Amino acid sequence: MLAKFIAFSLLSASFSVYASSEKVMFEAHASAVKLAAELGERCVADFNATGNKTQCQIYDDALQKTVFTQRNWHKEIDRSQPAHLPSEQEEWDDFQKDAMRLNQTIMFIDAHEADFPLPGK
Repeated sequence: MLAKFIAFSLLSASFSVYASSEKVMFEAHASAVKLAAELGERCVADFNATGNKTQCQIYDDALQKTVFTQRNWHKEIDRSQPAHLPSEQEEWDDFQKDAMRLNQTIMFIDAHEADFPLPGK
């Protein structure tokens, strides 16, 4: 299942910061994860409060973008030799927090799949 792939692969990447294009790919993926986490939380909250699925459709679109940026980021990692830069630890920690928030939303929606009929499912 796509959600389980994301849940485990987001947290399994090792901390590294990459030269130019790799760094840009990480930043794009980190931004996509943060946005998807925020939209996922809104989706669940809005749906639970009102039954409205509009936010969930927006979240699903953001989740699909996250999958796309993750694939691109992993392709860049495969082509390069990462250099560890401890000065970027805070950025990595923020990414991990957002990834965990996103994973919680993914797991909640998967557990309540009948309530969240999203197009990407």
